[in-house]
Amino acid sequence: MAFKLNDLVEICKKEEGFSGVYYTAILLAAVGRKRYLVRYENRFNEDGSRFLTEAVDSDEIRPSPPQPSGYNFAMAERVEAFVDFAWRVGTVIRKVDPNYYVKLDCNGKEHHCPFFKVRRHLEWQNGTWLSPATGSTKSIGFPFPALDSIVCKLIDPKAAKKTDQREGINLQILATKQT
Repeated sequence: MAFKLNDLVEICKKEEGFSGVYYTAILLAAVGRKRYLVRYENRFNEDGSRFLTEAVDSDEIRPSPPQPSGYNFAMAERVEAFVDFAWRVGTVIRKVDPNYYVKLDCNGKEHHCPFFKVRRHLEWQNGTWLSPATGSTKSIGFPFPALDSIVCKLIDPKAAKKTDQREGINLQILATKQT
């Protein structure tokens, strides 16, 4: 993917200890064909006086993922939690409305995270956002992933109606027979 000047991106370094840790950065310039100069929004230089700027390989960079709203995470769901100035991949281990406890992959520690600092974990592969849980692109950004598996069988030839009720959310899915 070709990035543009001032694009908001995320960097996941390929070094030990950085796996599954995504730092937000601004793209400043292309450096050759496979490297980019970025300025981090939450990492600082050694003396802490300014934001860290460095060149990163193209395989360490991804665009900012889509941000679905109103998402309700389930136990054992793969997520990213904003902890210590970075998005870190982990698993929901407990929900305390409306917040979550997330066990991080990078260090195995549990963190209590407010709901607004937890987002769905997505992988950037070949220019497409994928959900690692399903390997699918079609559910990305949709706030209720379980609905991907709902199949509305047509009982009435004109229309079928299925209701999904989960944690106080009522959804009605209408399907009409194609003629």
